[in-house]
Amino acid sequence: MLVLIDTNILIDIKRGIDDAQKCIDFFIEESIHLSISVITAMEFLAGTTSKNELRQTEKFLTIFTVIPISADISYRAIDLFKEYALSHSIDIPDCFIAATALEHGMTLLTLNAKHFSMIKNLQIKKPY
Repeated sequence: MLVLIDTNILIDIKRGIDDAQKCIDFFIEESIHLSISVITAMEFLAGTTSKNELRQTEKFLTIFTVIPISADISYRAIDLFKEYALSHSIDIPDCFIAATALEHGMTLLTLNAKHFSMIKNLQIKKPY
């Protein structure tokens, strides 16, 4: 299984939510490759409030493969935005995260399935 982790799970880990850490630990123990979008990395880094916290966050993110935005991901994100922004209020970061999962054939692990549930062919899993 290829897994793309959404930002909200990383935020729960930072908040000390035990289930979030157990979820990541399970995937690591099962040797399941964990990835995040560069958008998730940036959103997570944006939440830091000091240089020390920034360094700790950067170190934490090394357990994930950070997937950059390719041309294909960009075009897919634009298509998702055009299709769902008005009808479902999907925001730009979520378009890029969903497009990353779709382009790489990954399951999106998220706590906000409602943000993504309308997207055709997107595999979504709620972790806890």
